[in-house]
Amino acid sequence: MEDMDKPSSDVELLRDSAARPAVFEEIVNRYQRAFVRKAMSILHDEDDAYDVVQETFVRIYVAGKRFEEREGASFSSWAYTVLVNQCYTAYRKRRRKETVSLEAVPEFAETVPDPVSADLMERRYAADQAMRMLSKLPVLLRRTVEQHFIDGMPQKEIAEKEGVSHGTIRQRIHRAKQKMREAHLELAYVTSQIK
Repeated sequence: MEDMDKPSSDVELLRDSAARPAVFEEIVNRYQRAFVRKAMSILHDEDDAYDVVQETFVRIYVAGKRFEEREGASFSSWAYTVLVNQCYTAYRKRRRKETVSLEAVPEFAETVPDPVSADLMERRYAADQAMRMLSKLPVLLRRTVEQHFIDGMPQKEIAEKEGVSHGTIRQRIHRAKQKMREAHLELAYVTSQIK
């Protein structure tokens, strides 16, 4: 009887939803608000954020049969990776559309003020670069950084969840920052060689 009251894990729900699609609604209920917040932080547009979240759930459902829970690869980290990838796909598509529409009527573009300041665009670009570098980190470091900086989880709480010391989590975050700095320097070098 106790198991009847215990909520199913995300992975169990994902597996059950293959045979009973209505079960997937529970995953949507668990993640939708957090996904919309994350999508808004990247896209800065409510309509785009909701569209991306909907597409993310579709992709999670379709790919659900292939998902395998592994060490360092929880359902939530996988789901957030799908979400972030969808956000950047939408962001790139939107930028292409904006560029095409302004090029189509150049005299109109000159009369319309730029709604986004160069500073804001630069910050968005920096965030995009940071997320790309984050995705290249080893799974253990990426998971720790995502939990701390994206999910806002305190380091001590991550340590308890991971079953390691607080010092280990601090060390992981430090190593992740080092690797991201190195990746940024490599990117800067490659970019300077292209010019």
